[in-house]
Order: sequence, then structure tokens, then C-alpha cells
Amino acid sequence: MNAKQRIILLIASACVLALAFVLWNGLSGQHPNEPLAAMLRTRGYTVEAEQLYNAGSFEGQSIGQALSGVNLEDAVAASMAGGFPSDVNKTGNVTLLLCALGNQDVITLFVLDGEAELCFIQPLLGGALKPLDKEAAP
Repeated sequence: MNAKQRIILLIASACVLALAFVLWNGLSGQHPNEPLAAMLRTRGYTVEAEQLYNAGSFEGQSIGQALSGVNLEDAVAASMAGGFPSDVNKTGNVTLLLCALGNQDVITLFVLDGEAELCFIQPLLGGALKPLDKEAAP
């Protein structure tokens, strides 16, 4: 292989790498849960949009109707302590998102019409619900 062929091959390789980089960065920003993941990151949690698992959607319901297996008053108290609106009576399109953390906790996030409404942390090993806390984030 002569010098001219090496230069052409090097330029082609650089173009392929640049294209892959542009596509990789562009696609991650287009995930529908990216704004919610970004909000969780501002609160101290290392979360990517792909980690938010859609556990269910409930059209025309309130969060109070969709929430099960958790004490509603405890959930609202933890969510409000974390700075979320926490109106469980408003109706609309409710989506439940879950995100497992490395410390055996799960972020439970209820989204109402595209906005985070109720959010708290459930310990997988039992215990009281906890608010999102920047200082306690793993």
C-alpha cells in the first residue's frame, strides 16, 4: 500500500468515526424520556433515559387511581418532600416509570400529561418511602 492509499483510507476511517459519533450523540437526545432523565440528573441521580422502564400507562385517570401497592399518603408526603407537585387527583394521561438504583432502591415516577407529578424512592428490601434527595443520591 502506498502513501496515497493510506491517506485515503485514513480519511475514510475518520469520516466513518465522525458519522458514528454524530449519530450516537443525536440519537440519545431524541429518547422520549430524556427530559425526565435530565430532571433526575439535576437532582443528583445518575440516570439515562433508557433506564426509565415504562411500567404502565393509564389514559383518563388520576395518579391516585393508578397507584397501587403503596400507601397514598406516604407517597404524597415523600414526593412533596422531594419538591414534586404531587396532585394525585388531577386526571389525564398517567404514565408510571420505574428506575432501579444500584443501592437496592427504585425511583417511582408518575408522569401526568408529560410532566413529572409524583416521584419517590421505594426501598426494594422494605422500609419507608423516601423523597428524592440530592445529598442521599447514590
